[in-house]
Amino acid sequence: MRLTTWELTFSSSRGGLITVLFLRSVLLQYQQMYRYTTLLTAHLVVVAEIRLKGEEWAIKVAYSQQGGLKMSVVIAVKGETGITEDVDILTFDRNFVSSWLRIPAKANGLSRDDGKRPDGMTLVPWIKGQPLVWDVTVVDTLADSYVLKSSEVSGFAAEMACKRKHSKYSSIISSNYVFKGLAFETLGPWCKEAIDFINVIGNRLIAESGDSKSKKFLFERISLAIQRGNAASIRGTFPDSAILSEIFVKMYQDVFYGMESVRQKLYKEFNKTQEAVSEDVQIIRKWLQTQPHLPEIMTDIVISKFLVLNKFSIEKTKQKIDMYYTIRSLIPDWYDQCNPKLPCMKATIDSCYVFLHPAVLNESDRVYMFKMKKPNTYSPRELLMLFVQFSELRLAEDYALGDVWIMDLANFTLNDSLKMTPTIIVKIFAIYEKVFSLRVRAVYLLNTPSYMSSILAFLKTLLKPKLFSRIHVHQDVEVLKEIFSDDILPKDYGGSGPSLEQLNDLMKVKLEEFQDRFDQLDQMRVDESLRPEKLVNNDILGFYGNFKKLDVD
Repeated sequence: MRLTTWELTFSSSRGGLITVLFLRSVLLQYQQMYRYTTLLTAHLVVVAEIRLKGEEWAIKVAYSQQGGLKMSVVIAVKGETGITEDVDILTFDRNFVSSWLRIPAKANGLSRDDGKRPDGMTLVPWIKGQPLVWDVTVVDTLADSYVLKSSEVSGFAAEMACKRKHSKYSSIISSNYVFKGLAFETLGPWCKEAIDFINVIGNRLIAESGDSKSKKFLFERISLAIQRGNAASIRGTFPDSAILSEIFVKMYQDVFYGMESVRQKLYKEFNKTQEAVSEDVQIIRKWLQTQPHLPEIMTDIVISKFLVLNKFSIEKTKQKIDMYYTIRSLIPDWYDQCNPKLPCMKATIDSCYVFLHPAVLNESDRVYMFKMKKPNTYSPRELLMLFVQFSELRLAEDYALGDVWIMDLANFTLNDSLKMTPTIIVKIFAIYEKVFSLRVRAVYLLNTPSYMSSILAFLKTLLKPKLFSRIHVHQDVEVLKEIFSDDILPKDYGGSGPSLEQLNDLMKVKLEEFQDRFDQLDQMRVDESLRPEKLVNNDILGFYGNFKKLDVD
């Protein structure tokens, strides 16, 4: 058996220390897998032997009087002729070692009950002879399940994620490993376990490198990695299309982009803190648990939206939530066939431009826009139920309180207007008033035809003066330049914002995102036999047998 020998000498004490530490890690990584001799003091001499199925390693480190360190690595491979070559210390690393040693594919006990494995494990014992195992997760601070508590307690989402990691990997913790659940939030906070762990790593870096800034740099690198991940995640939510790429560049990441500032302004307007809103939400939640006729218990985020719609009135919020479910049974001819995935609904959204504009006016008002692509191609029920589905989306993600309606009637014929019967008009307004708390700031009718004056005369008898006074009639579209700034005014009207087609496509994407919710709503009906107090239809909708004037806040 021939031997291959490398001798490396380092004059610097730091280089010597690195070498000794490296050799120590090489030996310790096999502590639980192979037999080896006891390590002596690193600065004097280390003699170790590892036997691997007939293969032998002999590693000797000798400290020289001149302050340098000589390392002799003797590798004896049974039955083979060794090859002699020069090895630089910078290349003598784990890759070199692994090329000679057969490292087991995995250690025992690292798999969870479902077969999944953690992100990593140290090859040397971390503490008390136990290897360190870690698993990393980054959670969204603003996710619906976290946002309320995160606004009260910094790092709440990260701490919850860390606890879940420990629960998922409980089998590993009980298998003689030290487990660390490293949880980070998209907006910055870390769980305490991650902070403590990175502090330990940072202190060891300082001790090893002598650079007092090493720990600070480590924290910065992790924070930058999270920010890069945020950017990649946001960008990755968009299909690879020129339309949405252009919208992204324009900061139109989502129909409901930038809601945090809108929420803050809204709470300030009503003199509400997040803590106060959370208390109101819990009051409503407890009430919901006493209403057996309702088909579900709403999420906290949707309850908070109903509170907003009703100016934080607890009793009005209860009434609107009840009606949110009840009205589906009161007018089933409208709700039974309104799922956006149905062909009739898809045909409607394809026949016109109908969407919520991503821009929020004055950080308070959401804009609905409508324009027919061709005359005589729409169905009034399907069109109006699309607007109802838009309101479903807003319950989940929007904080804009007011509504601004912009209806371009350029392709809206007399025949189209006759389809909008008084019963249809009253029903749709009743839905918005009794469920979504109609809050119309303004209605703009653009490119109005001559016959519109007769329709307005009828509406005047139906609507209360306060609401009717907010209808503005225009023969052209010039008023849009007063409503929108140039960068958000659609290209079709002379602005530099996205086109009507692009905004329509963005709305389709948002509807598809909520398809699961629309499927759930199809199955939701109240059980009137379990209702604590019976309802009277006339008191609810006001259109059974008469036309009750509709109010607006």
